[in-house]
Amino acid sequence: MSTNEAAELTRRFAVSLDTEDYATALALLDPECEYTIRGQTLRGPDAIVASYKGNGDIAARSFDEITYGSEIAPGTGPAEGWVVIRFFDRILHQGEHLEHVCEQWVCVSAGSSGGRRRIIRIEHHDLPGERERLGAFRARFGL
Repeated sequence: MSTNEAAELTRRFAVSLDTEDYATALALLDPECEYTIRGQTLRGPDAIVASYKGNGDIAARSFDEITYGSEIAPGTGPAEGWVVIRFFDRILHQGEHLEHVCEQWVCVSAGSSGGRRRIIRIEHHDLPGERERLGAFRARFGL
C-alpha cells in the first residue's frame, strides 16, 4: 500500500470521527483491529467505536459546545504503513474556551490480492500537558 493510500484511508477515518459518523468508522476497521489507550487495549471494531462514541456522548453532556477537527501527517508514524492523526477538540463551556489536542497513530493493512485495506492498529498518545489542561478545565466547572 502506498503512503498516499494509507493517508487517505486514515483521513476518512479521522473525518468519520470528527463528524461522529460511527458507521463509516466501523467499516474502516479490520475485524482484528486493536486500539491501545492509556494502558488499555480494545479489540475489534465494535469495542473500539463504542469507546469513541462513549467519549463523544460524555463530552456532549458535559460541555455547552464541542467541535472536532483533525489533520493527518503521513509518514510520521513509528514505521512504514503508519499515519499520525492529530485530533483537536474545541470546547466551549460557560463562556470559556479550550482546545484539547491528542495524537493517534494508525497502522493500515497492506491488503492482499483483492483484500480490502483497513486499519489494523490504533495507538492513542496524550501530548505533554494536554490531559492535565483538560482535567483542570473540567475541575474549574465541577465536571
